[in-house]
Amino acid sequence: MSTLGQSAAGDARLFPSDEELTQRTLWVAFLIALGWTILGIAGALPLYISSTPCLANSSPTLMQGSAYSTLTDLSLLRLLKMLDNNTVTTSSHLPGRSKRAIIDGVDQTSNAEGRLIALAVLLIVIGILPVMWKLFKEFNKVVAHRWRWLELRCGGIEMGWLSIREAPGFAGWSEGRVKEFFQKNGLSTGLDRAKTPKGPQRDARNASGEGPAVDESGRPEVDVQGVYTVPDVSELSELIAERDRVLNDLEVAEAKYIASFRLTTPDHADYQPEPEQSIRRRTLSFTRSLGRRSHRSRGSGAQSPTPTSYLAPKSYYKLKNVDTVTDKEYKDFGSMHSGYPAPAEEASPSTRPPLFPGASGSRFQEMSGDGIRFMPPGYPSPSTDSGHRAPGPNHAAPGMATDEFGRPIRNTQTSSDHGPARASSGISPQPSPDSPTADTSKHPFPAPAADSAPAPVADPAPAGDFLSPAVQPTSEEEQNLPAVYREISQARTRLKVLNAQINDLQQDGFNNIADGFKIKGWLIFGRGIRYIPGIEMIEGRSKEDVRWAELQQNRGAAKGLVWWLLVAAIGICLAGALLPIVGLAFAGAPNFAEHVRFLRPLARSDNHNFGVAVATALVPAVSASLVIALAVYLIHYSSRFNGKPSVSTMRLTAFKGVFAVTVLICGIWLVALGGILFATDAYFDGQRRKERAVSEGAIYIAVLLMLITINLAIIAPGLLMLQPRRLWKMWKAQNSAVTPRQRFRALYPRSYNPTFGLGCCILAVVFACAFSIIFPLIGPPVVLLLILSLVAHRYLVGYVYARAGVGQTGGLLHIWLLRRFGTLVALQPLLFGLVVLSRRQWVLGGVLIGVAVAIVVTVEAYAYHKTRLAPRRKLAATTRDALNRFQETARRRGARPRSAKEEEITSSGSAPTVRRPRTSMASILDMISLTLAVMPSSTRRRGPVPLDTEGMDDLVSTERAARTRPGALPRVAFKDRAEETAGMLYPPELLAPTPIIWLPNDPNGVGRSEAYDLTRYHGLEVTLDYINERRSSTDSQSRRLSSLGQARAPTPR
Repeated sequence: MSTLGQSAAGDARLFPSDEELTQRTLWVAFLIALGWTILGIAGALPLYISSTPCLANSSPTLMQGSAYSTLTDLSLLRLLKMLDNNTVTTSSHLPGRSKRAIIDGVDQTSNAEGRLIALAVLLIVIGILPVMWKLFKEFNKVVAHRWRWLELRCGGIEMGWLSIREAPGFAGWSEGRVKEFFQKNGLSTGLDRAKTPKGPQRDARNASGEGPAVDESGRPEVDVQGVYTVPDVSELSELIAERDRVLNDLEVAEAKYIASFRLTTPDHADYQPEPEQSIRRRTLSFTRSLGRRSHRSRGSGAQSPTPTSYLAPKSYYKLKNVDTVTDKEYKDFGSMHSGYPAPAEEASPSTRPPLFPGASGSRFQEMSGDGIRFMPPGYPSPSTDSGHRAPGPNHAAPGMATDEFGRPIRNTQTSSDHGPARASSGISPQPSPDSPTADTSKHPFPAPAADSAPAPVADPAPAGDFLSPAVQPTSEEEQNLPAVYREISQARTRLKVLNAQINDLQQDGFNNIADGFKIKGWLIFGRGIRYIPGIEMIEGRSKEDVRWAELQQNRGAAKGLVWWLLVAAIGICLAGALLPIVGLAFAGAPNFAEHVRFLRPLARSDNHNFGVAVATALVPAVSASLVIALAVYLIHYSSRFNGKPSVSTMRLTAFKGVFAVTVLICGIWLVALGGILFATDAYFDGQRRKERAVSEGAIYIAVLLMLITINLAIIAPGLLMLQPRRLWKMWKAQNSAVTPRQRFRALYPRSYNPTFGLGCCILAVVFACAFSIIFPLIGPPVVLLLILSLVAHRYLVGYVYARAGVGQTGGLLHIWLLRRFGTLVALQPLLFGLVVLSRRQWVLGGVLIGVAVAIVVTVEAYAYHKTRLAPRRKLAATTRDALNRFQETARRRGARPRSAKEEEITSSGSAPTVRRPRTSMASILDMISLTLAVMPSSTRRRGPVPLDTEGMDDLVSTERAARTRPGALPRVAFKDRAEETAGMLYPPELLAPTPIIWLPNDPNGVGRSEAYDLTRYHGLEVTLDYINERRSSTDSQSRRLSSLGQARAPTPR
């Protein structure tokens, strides 16, 4: 234990999880079943078949077609028939068969009784004592592990829920007043003493002035260390659920918008440069109408007209190649738009920002420092040999006449002369400066100075020059972009409104906590809080283990009673469904079909073929497996309504319900039903003893139980590993996922559920505990089922399940399960004793039943002794007095909760609360500090409870969830917002921060552009999916080179 807390791996070895402890329990069950199987086959089976007549010879005359099953010859029934008939004939009805070595007429009663005594001794000495020793040893290990886990891992701190129904006297009390009451009453030694909002500092002393009582280790017997009020957050929950839907709609629309743009480049085969003369005839003016489209293929990089119904990414409007713009021109532009001249000291060369910071919607692209031209993005423009752009059409060569704006005066032609060429190139015809449609006031630069020397004109680049790619909308998605952009705008606006409303309701919730309004109860953690009257324990001791929705409903203990009644109803329905199944399996039983007429065709000797075998063996086994599985599912599904405040407690209760139904219905009732149906002929025939027929039927049913076990051994482990239902849901969700968040939720692992993981194993252990000696053939299928379930369980725990959504209990379930295994050991001597008593073997039967009773008493007494806690009467007198005063105050009915009208009047009369928009977790902590005067402790300094789990809420820990993809590159350390409130037990709705929008990270940069816009202009937090950017960029470059051809190298930058 010296390495405790040094590393997570070391703590995992010291304190195995509940899932790992389940493997130990399965391994113990496998060892017990294997030992009993070896004992039954090697020890009991020779006693049954050695020198004893088969059932066909020792049975009375039966109806035509009915007979004992051949498998029952290998059971205890063969010895019992020797007790029924003192003289047995062994004459064979078939010629050529040898006879058994039993002399006709010789009394074999003493021989049969001796074998029964030997079988009983074998069962008790070799079958029961080693099993009990193994169970007690494992039980001691698990109990010691739990005590060690409680003291070292949890620090002896417990966690519980105190409902307002159990403490009506605290109605209307603020959280500070409740804390002060615990401290003043001597139930707390330091409950936020330095942070109590009201009153002077008080010592943790009770009314008599004495300090709290301590236990043997010097620690207080009852020490409340934390109290968190749970208010009514039903309205807030609805708004958060709606915000989740709106956030999903926004991310889906953004993902569709981002996926609608691709990085494309014009094809060399499609590009035909125009002559220099036609290019120079274009003048500066408006662009062509936006409704006209280019005739070139979008897929080959043609430029589409500027959209008006949606806003394209920034790179669509980006100004390229502005490296030749001088600082003087840039400052002249800035001074022109700002209205102030540029300072003289700024005339020196400096690094300038982009020409149009934050510009969106402009189609102008800067070509050089000497002029600009109107060009769509991505359109090929002439370039010099050095890689710089050639002068545009507005360049004035030396000696050329210029207009008042410094532009060259050229002879223009009508649009009809060059209309087809311009249309094919995607360039709009430009009117002349003298045209009335030319708006020359929109020129972005002032006229150049008279003494400025123009740059020389360079020749245009050849037609095969490499063209830089541009982000363009795909042709198949462009028509849907307007609708997608409207969805983005609407969802974005709705998200802002919901954020503001949730902010207000969260502030109201903390005000209610401070004022004691609309309180549902209190979450309390500390030492010895289980002694507090009316508290319900949360065994998982974590935030994920709390059922917050159940705390809001506050149903009370009556809900648990209703659930157990529902379990009883499910068990009764299962018992009724098993009745016809057992009747079909008994169609070939001796004289049973004589009284059930519709089963007579199956009992005839001439119909003993494969079809009859399937109808009387396979069909009942599969049907019984299906109805048992349905009952287990119904119990598991209904467990969410049992009113438990803890997930671990809810699952433990559900497992207890499944165990009860399995033992009582699938075990005891099935055996009793087999005995009753088998004795049908004895009830109609008054000459036979009914108790003997019932005991024979209890053994005859073992054949059906063996078939059920074989069926489960083949199907159950495979279904447990494959999980077809979850696989189908995950595959469907993953294929329909559009956003990274949807993909994350589709692949998010589940937590281990013992109801399905151990359900079949419990049934197998029940069958083994009841029939491994009486019917030895049932042992191998049980061993096969347990070993395959153990392998499947090891795979699921290691690679499928996660420790999320539920806390750890330190082996609470497994302590209870080992205790029940010890009780189940008593089934076999009990059944054996009842069968022997039917043959009037009083002494032997009494001994076996006494052994069964002794096993039950010993197991229960030993388990109670090892797991018992100090009762309340053993506490110190001061502690008992404090608990009594707490109970009197909490159960006092004088103080009633305020009505909604009184709360509204009080709230309206109070001072108005200043609300401010919140975008980070820090503001939530500020709200808690200002409202409750309590600052949450740091993650490193907080106590051991609540425990940490592997759960991850993508709405809170979005940055962490974005890094869970296998292809994500390692990133620098980040701050998880969930860590800020990890030690606070307020409802998640009150601590929910403004969600972070999770966008795809495409290699084209559209996602980054959208993230910047949402953060800069809309105040929304955004994160990108952390994909492997290096691999994505390499793949993008490969696709780009393959589309353009690798004949020419890209233009150097």
